[in-house]
Amino acid sequence: MQIMPIRTWAEFRDTCITRKNLDIQYYETEKSYEIFGAEAGAFIWSLSMTKTSPPNADQVEFDSMRENFNGKTSQIDSDGAQMSRTKVAPSGWNFNLRGVEFTTSVPGSVVNKDAYNVDMSDATLTLYNENGDVVTNPVTASSLRSTSTSWAERCA
Repeated sequence: MQIMPIRTWAEFRDTCITRKNLDIQYYETEKSYEIFGAEAGAFIWSLSMTKTSPPNADQVEFDSMRENFNGKTSQIDSDGAQMSRTKVAPSGWNFNLRGVEFTTSVPGSVVNKDAYNVDMSDATLTLYNENGDVVTNPVTASSLRSTSTSWAERCA
């Protein structure tokens, strides 16, 4: 399952409701609405919409539509216990979990794309030979001494 983050209510509405007619679920926190659209079990479109006071136009529109959605997602598990969520980023930051793929022993094989399939350049893979030199040509795993990965700092 892949999570596809959406940044605005207008984009979420147009993608998930108008164009795709997806089943919409949400839950509400003190500061936001967490809204989800599920597509054939393969993708989950998500939007975190911050509550404002007084409510802005997006919040007013969402409030008027939400009674038609499939309802709130439950934060209670099958045993009746409250489920918790670990916070992964400070307020105001945008956290998007994504995988970076690479082929073992193949320099330049990093695949690092965003939710829209656009290449991102914030992850690298560096291979080193037994002398500690950077490897630039495909090699066998036995000739590698070590590998390192790095992530550039991203702020959305």
